[in-house]
Amino acid sequence: MKIPRSLVPVCAGFTPCSVVLIASLLFAGVAASPAFAAEKDGGFFIETIRIDGLRSTSSKVVISESRLTEGREYSEAELREAVYRIKRLPFVIDAYFSLKKGTQRGRFELVIEVEETAPLFFGTDITAYSSWDSEQGSFSLTAGGRHGNGRSGMFYGSVQKDVTDSEFSEDVGRYSLGYTNYNLFGKPISATVEAAYMSPINRWEYTLGLGFQLPHNQSLRVRWKGTDDAHNIHETPYGEFGYSWSGWDIEAEWRYDTTDDVLFPTRGRFLRAIVSYADGQVISTCSECEPTETKADERVKRASIGGHQYLNLWKRATLGVGGTFSFYESDKYNILPSTHDFLREHGYTVASVDTSFAIDLLRSSFRGTVRDLRWETKVSLKQTTRHFRNQRNITIAGRNSYSENGVSASTSLALRTRWGVFRVSAFYVDGLGLGEF
Repeated sequence: MKIPRSLVPVCAGFTPCSVVLIASLLFAGVAASPAFAAEKDGGFFIETIRIDGLRSTSSKVVISESRLTEGREYSEAELREAVYRIKRLPFVIDAYFSLKKGTQRGRFELVIEVEETAPLFFGTDITAYSSWDSEQGSFSLTAGGRHGNGRSGMFYGSVQKDVTDSEFSEDVGRYSLGYTNYNLFGKPISATVEAAYMSPINRWEYTLGLGFQLPHNQSLRVRWKGTDDAHNIHETPYGEFGYSWSGWDIEAEWRYDTTDDVLFPTRGRFLRAIVSYADGQVISTCSECEPTETKADERVKRASIGGHQYLNLWKRATLGVGGTFSFYESDKYNILPSTHDFLREHGYTVASVDTSFAIDLLRSSFRGTVRDLRWETKVSLKQTTRHFRNQRNITIAGRNSYSENGVSASTSLALRTRWGVFRVSAFYVDGLGLGEF
């Protein structure tokens, strides 16, 4: 597609173009959904719904997630999207539907076959990072289990160990226990409670969440999290550093999702908007600074919108395009000691566009040993605009904001089985820190 000359000056700094792209995905994408169409193709009257293949999960959970009800007529596209929603459940690895004759002509029994993940799971993630000035790697190992309570709930627990060779990061273990009810009060509402502990940084996290199913493949999630963070000192070749944050945050997330697979999508559209607010206390330690320790209360505001479209190029190849726009702002007050030249306010806006190409090297058949192997490569362009002010209301380096551009490229190989996901990835970043991509 040829870009009109009138748009070239605007697109020279690609942040405005990113916003236009994301807004187009959000509004045009939802409007294009089959569920929003004024007319639908010939429907099937679903007399009964039967769920096959479940071992430790109640059929009520699956039916609730499908958003289908008996005694109604659905098009083939609506039945297909219902199966996609079932596949997004964390304990479902695959699902298919078929229609059987009902008690009368023109009526059908809907049979949904589900392949669950194993009750005990584990996975690994090996990652190598490279940039113009550094190289580092990380290894993550996860193991856990889940158990259904026979109705609409699921207990789960996991242990995760993250190992890195960075001089400024510690190896961290995370231990979590939780419970999710997927059909609260018999309604399409999910509720989650979770507690997690991280060692050796001595951090506790407590999470409460509610999820609401909305019409037309939309959902809304509201989460509250409390953090109790003990202050830990980490030794580096450049001195001792420490950072801790204790407080609470609340987040609301809206999603629109028509993708056919939560991990290995081959078609569909995924859109998301998030807003969050946090309030807590931050403590920073630096043995080479004066003073060596500072304390402050902090309010943090975040917001982001983004979207991705996935296109099936041929049987085993998928193209993905999308982008995000996010906003972050931190405001510190009650800073001690008050004479320290401490960052009082800082924030940034980030706009990015990306494209990905994936090939499914292996796709197992249903009811067999589940083995899906995917190779994917991704390229992202990003522009970040920052602003700073210190304790004395003086801008940093004589300016209150600046922008920087960057590019990242990654390639990964992922294997999914009933027992978990095993991934090997490599990243290259030029122009921006790894943590901002």
